[in-house]
Amino acid sequence: MTRGMGLAGALVLMAAVTVTSAAGAAACPQAEDIARGVRLTLTDGETEVFRATSEVLVESRLSQGADTATRFTYARGVYLLESIDVTAAGPLPDTRSTFALPVLPAETPEPLPGHGWGVRMVATYSGELVTEMLGIRFGTEEEVVIGDCRYTAVPVEQRIYEDGELVARETRSYLPELGFSYAVAWYEDDNVDRYEYVSIEAVD
Repeated sequence: MTRGMGLAGALVLMAAVTVTSAAGAAACPQAEDIARGVRLTLTDGETEVFRATSEVLVESRLSQGADTATRFTYARGVYLLESIDVTAAGPLPDTRSTFALPVLPAETPEPLPGHGWGVRMVATYSGELVTEMLGIRFGTEEEVVIGDCRYTAVPVEQRIYEDGELVARETRSYLPELGFSYAVAWYEDDNVDRYEYVSIEAVD
């Protein structure tokens, strides 16, 4: 407290700080915002909007330029079920990939810290069927910062095997409060694609 401010002045200052803090907190998406959408912006300017379409399904749209986006569908915001490119004219069937798990979306395990899941699935890439093994491991809770917002997150590592050989690995970050995960890095062959984010906001 500043010396000589007096009680009245101190109360005014405390009220102002409280209002400012509440406004800052309100700017960060909360659980209820996933129903209409939560937008993440990457350092390269691309955006990805996540939206709950049911109690267990989350859809995201990753911008791919002005006229095209890739639409992803996840069970529990973690387990990828489908991806397809979409334009203003509609989806592009030749770009569709599906990932058939042996259980219904509602039967997939909750993404809990310290847990994991190994499962055989059938992937379809532009009509070509491939049997894959998916291994998922959920790490210990940590704090992540996106723009001005802080969240508790669960690290996710996914490994994809074909004929017993590791063909790709992805790391993601699951936000329990919001109910979805976002990509952190993709590893395939000798290449690594990393994703960094500058902001997160609720869709108006």
